[in-house]
Amino acid sequence: MDAAQRLEALRAVIAAIAGNGPNLSPDVPVETCPGWTVEDVVDHLGRVHLWARQATLGTTRPHLGPREMSDGQTLGEWYAACGKQLLERLSGADVTEECWTFDRQDRTVGFWVRRQLHESTIHWADLAHAHGVEAEITPEVADDGIDELLHLFVPNRISDPARALPLPLAIRATDTGSVWCVQEDDGQVVATRGEEGEVVGEIRSGAVELYLALWGRAPRSSLLVVGEGAPARAFLAEQLVP
Repeated sequence: MDAAQRLEALRAVIAAIAGNGPNLSPDVPVETCPGWTVEDVVDHLGRVHLWARQATLGTTRPHLGPREMSDGQTLGEWYAACGKQLLERLSGADVTEECWTFDRQDRTVGFWVRRQLHESTIHWADLAHAHGVEAEITPEVADDGIDELLHLFVPNRISDPARALPLPLAIRATDTGSVWCVQEDDGQVVATRGEEGEVVGEIRSGAVELYLALWGRAPRSSLLVVGEGAPARAFLAEQLVP
C-alpha cells in the first residue's frame, strides 16, 4: 500500500469506530486487551490519535495527555473529534515531511499514516470482538500490517533472537502472495520481503488471519506450519508486539 491508500483505509476504520460510537458499551470487558474495558480502548485510541497528530508537527516526542471532554460530550463523540483532528492533519501534510517517530529508519509523516492505520485497525477488531461482531479488514490492509509488524516491532520485542529464531523461517500470506524471510543476523531479527534465502520452515495463512494472530488477536495455533515445526513454534511463542 502507498501512503494515499493507507490514509483512505485509516479514514474508513476511524469512520467505522466513530459510526458505532452510540453502540459501544463502555463497561464491556475487552477480552483481547486483558484488564481493559471498551472505554479504556476508546480512551487510549483517541488520545493516541491526538498524540500522533502532535508528533507530525515537530521533531521532539510529544506528551500523551489525558482525555479532555466538553460538557455533555459522549465518549463516541469525543473519539470522533479526535479522529477528525488526526485525519485533517494527515490529509493536509506532505508524507515525506520530517517529524518525530519511534522508528529510526523512518522519520516522516508517512510513518504516522501507517502506524495509525494499524493501531486503529487492531483496536477496531478489539472493540468489535467485545460486542460479538467481526471487524471488516481487507487482505491488503492486513498484508501491510504484517509487513509493519515484522519490520517495526518484532526486531525490538525479541530479546534473544538466536533462541527465538535458531533457523530462518518464511511467513506467507496465501491470498495476497506476500512472503517474508525472518531470521537472526548478528544478534538482530531481520525480516526481508520476498523469496530470499533458504528457510527450514514456513508459517502460512490468509493475510487477515496472519495479521490478527501475530498481533495476538487470534490463536497462533491455527496458523499452518510447513517444514520444521520447532523453530516456527519458538517464534510464535514470543511476545511479538506491545
